Amino acid sequence: MRVPDDTKTEQPTPRKRQRAREKGQVARSRELAAGLATAATVAIVAWQVSSFGSQWRAVLRDALSAAQTGEFNWESTVLAWKSVSIFGGTALALGLSWMLAVVASIGQGGLVFAPGSLQFRLERISPAARLRQLFSITALGNLLKSLLPVAAIVYFCSATLVRDWTTVLQLPYRGGGAILVFTLQRLFEAGWKSTLVLLIWSGADYFFQKMKFEHDLRMSRQELRDELKETEGHPAIRARIRRLQRQVRRRRMLQDVRRAAVVITNPNE
Repeated sequence: MRVPDDTKTEQPTPRKRQRAREKGQVARSRELAAGLATAATVAIVAWQVSSFGSQWRAVLRDALSAAQTGEFNWESTVLAWKSVSIFGGTALALGLSWMLAVVASIGQGGLVFAPGSLQFRLERISPAARLRQLFSITALGNLLKSLLPVAAIVYFCSATLVRDWTTVLQLPYRGGGAILVFTLQRLFEAGWKSTLVLLIWSGADYFFQKMKFEHDLRMSRQELRDELKETEGHPAIRARIRRLQRQVRRRRMLQDVRRAAVVITNPNE
């Protein structure tokens, strides 16, 4: 476990941020992109669930009718178009979810291209290094971080099941339509509750990732001085350059005075 450096109290410079970005280091939360994609999927499914149900019923009805008459053929125009419309709606939901995940990922840190990350490094394929990462404090923290939203989702689903347990016991005595409606309603309830948990958790995760990123970028006073030397040169050298520049300007002024016919001075001095 890395001990925090208390000497790094200064805010990072733009050059330090740029170097970190060139290495692919940006504040980013994978959970936020996954949470937004899940929310989009649940919203689209809830919006299209009635049309999906009617389309599936039409496809099954036509398929059973065609099977009874011996004319079952997937190349049938009506059956093919209905199947395409169903899978097209499913592809639309998946495509929009994927696009939202990409936009959320780009929105957190922008487009980052780090060629250095593509370089071959021996520690990436080292079994010992991988084992150290697997059993490190960081890996344990990430595991616990992933289990917390799962535990919350399991709790909500269990609470819903306990609440409706009496209704569940009565389902075998009801018709197929009532069972389907009950199941879809509970699935939708579990879906939006799970989505809410993921969104809250992913927002908190992004906040903590941002704080950790800013903390890791902090610099010590010595690092600030070293960077200043790299960008603007050593302070003693800069002072000598300014002194020489003043001397050059003074010599030029004296030469101009010798050639001048009239010299105007400040009477207040």
